[in-house]
Amino acid sequence: MHTASRAFETAWDLRPMSRLDRTAGRAPVTGEREKAARRGLPEAAREILQRTVR
Repeated sequence: MHTASRAFETAWDLRPMSRLDRTAGRAPVTGEREKAARRGLPEAAREILQRTVR
């Protein structure tokens, strides 16, 4: 896919994309996991929000 992207960028004089797309979901940090545990939630608020948005 990256090779094809580079070919399109070159062919149509587009601005090159970043090598990393940075679209992967971030894992909750320790504080978020601890807060979820204190509240008795099965997962952190970040995970719930990411799933809802997707």
